[in-house]
Formats: sequence, structure tokens, C-alpha cells
Amino acid sequence: MEREGLIETRPGGGRFLSKNLNKAEDQKRIIENIERATIIEPLEAREIFETGIVELAASRATEQDIVEIENALEKWGKIDSESDDPASPDQAFHLSIAKATHNVVLVNLIDLHMDLLQKTMIKTVEIPGRKQEVYQEHLNILLAIKEHDPVKAKEAPLYHLGQVKQNVQLKAAYSANGG
Repeated sequence: MEREGLIETRPGGGRFLSKNLNKAEDQKRIIENIERATIIEPLEAREIFETGIVELAASRATEQDIVEIENALEKWGKIDSESDDPASPDQAFHLSIAKATHNVVLVNLIDLHMDLLQKTMIKTVEIPGRKQEVYQEHLNILLAIKEHDPVKAKEAPLYHLGQVKQNVQLKAAYSANGG
């Protein structure tokens, strides 16, 4: 952003938005770039810790844990765009998987990242057909846990998060081009 003249560095003062940003279009582009960075980079972190969580859940999940994950997914499938809080069932799904690890640190890690999950969902929920795709991606995660297959369990969230990342980038590109 500095290279593009969008940010200026002031010795001893830090970095600031350039005074040359008079156009609303430039300001909109900067905000979209910042938003994308605040979602893409955390998604990379999620790829690291969520794959491990799902992998561990596949090894440790009890029948009761699987029932809780299934219930959370069923509620997720009933989300509609008119819902007051469409992210809540998504959060319950991810939290139920973390609980299936039987590791309090991992449960707390997911709990701390709930607002990130919500921000990501808000960014992609408007994409036509994406809700059904996410449901299927979540179902694949559940099935890997249910089969107690750590390899599938590691692949399923990687695929899901890759799709989320791709959709965020497509939405940012669409918005940047006036869409």
C-alpha cells in the first residue's frame, strides 16, 4: 500500500493514510484491501489450527460429541438470510467440534475466534449458492469426524477454508471493479 502511495511513513510518527486520497474510489479500495487483509491472514491462521482441531476431534470424538456436532450442523442448515444472527449456528458448529477434542485450550481458542468466524461469514453469506456449498463443506467435516478418519478430517477443513478464502478474494475483486 505504501508502494501505491496509499500510505505514508513519517519518521518517528508511524504510518498514515496518504493525504493524496481525495477520491472516494481510492478510499473505498483502501478499505476493501484492509478488510481483505484482516480476513485472509486470519484465515491462514485458521487453516493451521482448525485442521489440527478437526483432526484431533476425529480421533477423540465420542458418540455424544458426534450427536452435538450433527445437531449444530442441522441448525446451521436452517439458517436463512433473514435471521437476526446467521453466524450463531456456524459458531455452534465450530465450537462443538472443538469440544470433541476434549482439550480445554482448543475449545477456548475457538471461542476466542468467534468474532472472526462471524466476520468471515458476513463477508461471504451474500454470494449466491454459497450457503449450500458451506453446508456441504461442513457436512464433509462432520463425516470425517464421524468416520474417525484423521486424514480426511485434516483435508475437509483445508478445502472449506480454501473455498472461503477464494470467495473472499472474488468478492473483493468484484467490489473493486464496481460490482
